[in-house]
Amino acid sequence: MGWEKFNAFMTGNDEPWSLRFKDLFSGSFKKRPKETLETPETFSPIPRPWRWTRIFLFLLIMTIVYYLIVMNGGIYLAFPWLALIAASVIPITILVLLYECAYVENVPLIHVMVVFFVGTAVALLALISIKIIVLPGNLETILAAPIFEELAKIVAIYVVFAFIKIRRVSTALLIGWTIGAGFQIVETLGYSTFNGLFEAFSEEGSGFIDDSTMVFRSVFAFGSHALYGTMEAAGLMFSRPIKEGEKGNIRRIWLWGTMAVILHMSWNGSSVLCGDDLAAFTWIALGMELITIAIFIYLLDAGIRDQKRWWSEIQESAEVPESPVDVPAEADSHDSAPVSGSQES
Repeated sequence: MGWEKFNAFMTGNDEPWSLRFKDLFSGSFKKRPKETLETPETFSPIPRPWRWTRIFLFLLIMTIVYYLIVMNGGIYLAFPWLALIAASVIPITILVLLYECAYVENVPLIHVMVVFFVGTAVALLALISIKIIVLPGNLETILAAPIFEELAKIVAIYVVFAFIKIRRVSTALLIGWTIGAGFQIVETLGYSTFNGLFEAFSEEGSGFIDDSTMVFRSVFAFGSHALYGTMEAAGLMFSRPIKEGEKGNIRRIWLWGTMAVILHMSWNGSSVLCGDDLAAFTWIALGMELITIAIFIYLLDAGIRDQKRWWSEIQESAEVPESPVDVPAEADSHDSAPVSGSQES
């Protein structure tokens, strides 16, 4: 009972825990499964993604190959390309995972690409527009930057929500992660390139590429801007009414948005306070990574619970459709026309 109350408070949906890792990852390490059309007999609210592991291995191998080319081969001018690929490994892998999990609404891949590039641009433009306060010293990094950067992402997410009709939580998670991933890759690429090339080409530098910023930010990339954007998109979705006639709850966008800001402040604050003590910051980063992974798993479950509740209401209706494709749009206030259980990318 307590868990259901917690779910209702955080997400508005009091369904019990529904995520089963065995089912979720059942196809991740196997050969490509057959494409099948979902029917009332075979439909499952738990997705079975499989492409994400292939994407992860591909990006990881490309990172290793380019690392050897740049660092061992001395092709220093290719370092920005290496930094771009390394910065993309975790954000793009999880983006693909969420794309596969959002199979009910089946957002076209071209829309995801547009959101990635245009949404990132909107977030950066919003950051320029709303960053009206500059605090002295480290206060800028610890306090001002997290608040303004998260507000900028919320603006971008809200704009996307206004143009793309989103009904399911899983789709909102995809949109939030996509915008946050673009923001995150831009930031990691910028820091990594500046710090790395400064050491190699400046008079004060060592003459060698400094890859420490790239490696650290790429390894601890999970609990960063992409996840913050996911939390904010989830908050916007959770603030909507679940059923027609119900009232929304605006406190949930404040709740999830505040959590994202606190996590961002904690990361920046730890970086400033630890200074040159890389060992201490690494342990803190590892702890924060575990916390953010737990939050991500909870949001995945929220998406599954949303799909479970939606499909249960469809089955209880007077006329059960032949397949999820035929679900009427008016079934509830969050419904849309889903398609088959997996997408072609």
